[in-house]
Amino acid sequence: MSDNNSEIPRFDSSKNYRWEKDAQFLMNGEEFGLILNTFRTLLSTPESQKVLMAKNASDKLESVLEKAVMSGQAKEVETPKSASSNIPTLKPVVD
Repeated sequence: MSDNNSEIPRFDSSKNYRWEKDAQFLMNGEEFGLILNTFRTLLSTPESQKVLMAKNASDKLESVLEKAVMSGQAKEVETPKSASSNIPTLKPVVD
């Protein structure tokens, strides 16, 4: 009879996994090159450049808004639940 606790865990790509912040993953040169070249190819497209510019602009606007909030120039607005769909608000983007 096999002991279920001694079985090697099996990877399932449909599941989510977690690991410690200091966990190290090793890849060989072929794997590294594939990932690097894939990113370079994707990021060099005009569409990607537009998205990156938009992200940069968004970050700058968030910084300006943060300074305005800290100085008291901008105040938080509490909107009623029924009116929230009619009033645009900024939602923070978490990296």
